[in-house]
Amino acid sequence: MIGDPALALQLQGLALAALQLQLERGELGESLQRLVDGVADLCQGQVLLCVGTAEAALQERACSPGASLPVPGSGEALLLQQALQAHGALSYGGWLAMPVQRHGVTLGVLALATGGAVDLGALASQVDPVVSALASLLARGHDTEQAGQSHVPAGVLRTALRESGTYVWEWDLPSDALADIDEGALMLGYGQHELGHTQKDWNRIIHPDDLDPIEHAYEAHRRGEREVFDHVYRARARDGTWHWVQERGRIVEWCADGSPRRMIGTQIDVSDRIGLQVDARELVQRLRRIARQVPGVLFQYRQVPARRGQFEYVSERSSEVFGVDPTMLMSDALLVFSRIEAADMVALRLQAARCAELAVPLRAEFTLERADDGVAVWLRCNAQCQLIDGGGAIWHGYVEDITEQRDLELARRQTLALQASNRAKTDFLARMSHELRTPLNAVLGFTQLLMSDPVEPPSNTQRARLARIHDAGEHLLGMIGDLLDLTHLETGRLALLAEAVPMTGVVRHCVELMRPLAERAGLTLHFEPDAAPLVRADRLRLQQIVLNLLSNAIKYNRPQGWVRLSCAVSRASAQARLDVVDSGLGLTSEQLVHLFEPFNRLGREHSGVDGTGIGLALSRTLADMMGGSIEVHSEPQRGSTFSLLLPLHDAPTHPD
Repeated sequence: MIGDPALALQLQGLALAALQLQLERGELGESLQRLVDGVADLCQGQVLLCVGTAEAALQERACSPGASLPVPGSGEALLLQQALQAHGALSYGGWLAMPVQRHGVTLGVLALATGGAVDLGALASQVDPVVSALASLLARGHDTEQAGQSHVPAGVLRTALRESGTYVWEWDLPSDALADIDEGALMLGYGQHELGHTQKDWNRIIHPDDLDPIEHAYEAHRRGEREVFDHVYRARARDGTWHWVQERGRIVEWCADGSPRRMIGTQIDVSDRIGLQVDARELVQRLRRIARQVPGVLFQYRQVPARRGQFEYVSERSSEVFGVDPTMLMSDALLVFSRIEAADMVALRLQAARCAELAVPLRAEFTLERADDGVAVWLRCNAQCQLIDGGGAIWHGYVEDITEQRDLELARRQTLALQASNRAKTDFLARMSHELRTPLNAVLGFTQLLMSDPVEPPSNTQRARLARIHDAGEHLLGMIGDLLDLTHLETGRLALLAEAVPMTGVVRHCVELMRPLAERAGLTLHFEPDAAPLVRADRLRLQQIVLNLLSNAIKYNRPQGWVRLSCAVSRASAQARLDVVDSGLGLTSEQLVHLFEPFNRLGREHSGVDGTGIGLALSRTLADMMGGSIEVHSEPQRGSTFSLLLPLHDAPTHPD
């Protein structure tokens, strides 16, 4: 029944069946007759198909069973002739005539006896798939006839396209029929008639993720947003692999209601090209990942005569090194060049011109003020020039931040200079110490001779004066000895003898040596050992350390003060500990920082107390060499505690 949706579907199926019949058997006449008879059955009326042009109208006719031919000169005959020249459906009496057109060429006319009282617009819309199929069938017959008269047959053209890898397709949208689909199937390894002959059949081999993008591309072309439908998608070949297919097409005919009727296009297997593009993208991504790990900036710079140069590529490290985003730098090279020191920029240009002329690598260092924070940094550029036609050049290079390297190099040079100065000072002190000891020993020797001269014995006054000379000489000799020991330590020429030494015995001996000095200063000296540890040390140097600690505790104490010494053993750390505690003035935190610096007396140079500031520095170095250490705890006005820690000897401890 006219207007029934089921009728429209049946007519579409009829059109598709006729097209498939022609594709499979090549019987044009049989296909046309099947269409006419099918329309007559479905529409329950007479159907007349006239094949011809406006110049030779109604040369061929195909009628449905029981249909009568129009009488020449009658209204029906005139209707058919007018329909051959029209662009849309015409009606007269009980007949509806629809022109069958292909690419703007009228190939015939289809007429239906409606019987009146029918919505001709609805009927024309329902029969449109049949008209489209008729146009395709008649066009094939017309092409075959024309090919027989042409110098280049249509089959030869299709073969040539197929041999070049291009496959032609034709889509009848009302019937969804895909003509020549077998050629596209052949491209993917399918056999003839294996896939079917509709767009729905072809969609089954398209990757599911690509169906929506294809539909969007088609709709954009249908709406006129794109002149040509052009899309690349994945299609499954017969062996199960996915091939990349590029389709290009155009809608060439439209229905009376403005919907697409016919579309033609081509297919090409572009898997190799897409593979190369994928490989290229992967290579670019790999290079970008590598560039991220490089600490400097990789770049490509194009230099053109009489024009401003441009960075064609800058790696991501540009943000860190230059303080400029790579994208911004590629749009304006002055974002970097304008921040280079003027003198460095002049030198860089001259050096770049010379390197380009001599075809040698460029290696330059310059300073730049970073754009993001304004910090001045030192940069090193390594680049190679490639000359191009027209007098231009392309530079490929690498820029790295060498600020830290330059700072380290400067610090290294300063350290070397300081070490050289210290060596010169040490050598001088060592030589002067030896030179001073010789005349000083002579002075001490003659002083002792004068004090014990039996022939001319000195008077009491003279003896007191000679004693003062002798004491001063002994003090000076001790200072020279400490100085000589310090120089030997700095030059690595001081050797120590590691042996088992009873710490308590050494400390008690030192206490007795220093007791007269403590009594003259009005101090009490206490030593009550808690343990008698046996330590691994050099006996002479251990005694030297203890005497230095005791001497400082006595010299820098208060009147009527005290000094206490104690020994203890820590089995957990395998160390012996000697604490020298005094009631002196103590030290501030600022003084403690510089306590062990040689020749630094912490502001007590004019206190009237003899000293050079060597003893503590020498003592700590000796303790370190013996595997121990010296610790200090002191507070202003609350005295100080100096602790000597030495490793225990492997042998068991024993009484003195």
